[in-house]
Amino acid sequence: MAIQYIFKLRIQLLILIVFLAVGCEEFLSNDDFLSAEADSYTGFLANGWNAFSTGEYEDALTAFHSAAERDATQPEVYLGLGWSQLRLMDAVNAESNFQKVISFAFLDESNATQLLNDAHAGLTFLELVNSDYENVINFGNKVISNDSNYEFDKDNTINVTSVLNTMAEAHYYLNQISDSFKISVGLGDGFLTVENIKDTATVSHHYDNSSIDGMVNATVSKGAHLLILVESATVSGLNYSIAEIYEGTNGFDIIGNPVPSVGDTVLIDYYYTTNYADFLVELISNITE
Repeated sequence: MAIQYIFKLRIQLLILIVFLAVGCEEFLSNDDFLSAEADSYTGFLANGWNAFSTGEYEDALTAFHSAAERDATQPEVYLGLGWSQLRLMDAVNAESNFQKVISFAFLDESNATQLLNDAHAGLTFLELVNSDYENVINFGNKVISNDSNYEFDKDNTINVTSVLNTMAEAHYYLNQISDSFKISVGLGDGFLTVENIKDTATVSHHYDNSSIDGMVNATVSKGAHLLILVESATVSGLNYSIAEIYEGTNGFDIIGNPVPSVGDTVLIDYYYTTNYADFLVELISNITE
């Protein structure tokens, strides 16, 4: 009996040792035990940006939500949420989170400028989705005026070039073709349908207020030249401002004093096309490629 008792006791001890060994192995293999950082705001934020950089936007969203649960006062977490939601075409929530970045950026003093630029860039693209073209231009101008070499460090395809192209697209849809073309040319885009020339125009008529504000209408001498952009206008050696370009026609307005007389010659530097429809196709192709 004593021998059986001792044998049974040894078996129980062996089982206990195996159980403890397995239990410790499972416990020690838990990443949370090894590093509390994984469960922190910083850890979840890093996981969110890692997922974002590989295009796993749902996973990024989950990680950013977890980060926000740990610290809802940090503006960067709302930036992550906003960009992830924008990539998932959740425009309403993306806009809300970008606005939170703008509201809370001052809480991260050392990164406030970059956070604001990244949020304004996000809103630039978001408003294109919303077809709010005026705000595309508004937010885009904020990015460019703050940093003419802007680049989003979480995605280098979001940069000054993509922001400007988005603004050019907004100008296009607002029928502000000269502004859209100017941006495109500034980015180095070439046009097969466009020529640049220095030639003459003639003052065609005065407006009712011409004697007050100095604005008159002029017409290019070559009627087949359909205007895209007039860069400069000179009358009798004096420079006049370009007030309006009637794109796709041969007319434009200039403003200045003394008020030019009807029939006066205007020396102009301008871009034109002879096929406006083909030009529009080429322009939209350039700014959306």
